[in-house]
Amino acid sequence: MTARAEAESRRQDRAGFAALVWRRREEAGYKSARQFYESLGGRAFFGCTYKAYLNVESGASQPQPRLVERLVAGLRLAIGSRGVREFALAYLRLLLGPGEFFEASVHALTHPVRSKGRPRAAASAADGEGEALLEHPLLLRASRAELMRYVPYLESSVRRVATRAGRGSGRRAADFVVEAAVLELLPF
Repeated sequence: MTARAEAESRRQDRAGFAALVWRRREEAGYKSARQFYESLGGRAFFGCTYKAYLNVESGASQPQPRLVERLVAGLRLAIGSRGVREFALAYLRLLLGPGEFFEASVHALTHPVRSKGRPRAAASAADGEGEALLEHPLLLRASRAELMRYVPYLESSVRRVATRAGRGSGRRAADFVVEAAVLELLPF
């Protein structure tokens, strides 16, 4: 791809992301970019000036990961929703550009590799033979150390749910399998 074609592709990707932000903002009930920016707290919330935000919404510049994170929060897009998926794919395309690596990345993120050496109990739960008691999707902006400090909290939440579910069913909390996956999308 020539430098000119690559620059044009980048411009189109920025324009596509900008159109997505604009459309989602309007769907959320904000008639103007200024209304959206100011009603959420401006620079304190977005971490950038109004001009910098406007440059992203107009397609003049590429947003930093932190701003994309704040856009998702400000637009109240639920984790696991079509809206977040659409944002993630548009931003990933903006970062990687079109092509085979983008396609391979999307495939890798949407088709996780399953471990063949899982214990039998984990395999049956993953195969749908078990009962999902708690789904706890999280979008964390954290270092590995911070994430490891979160694990005990998650474990205690799962134990409480498993204990409640085990009452009256004849099962003990030890009969439950916890499956957790951490996916590192972007280095923050």
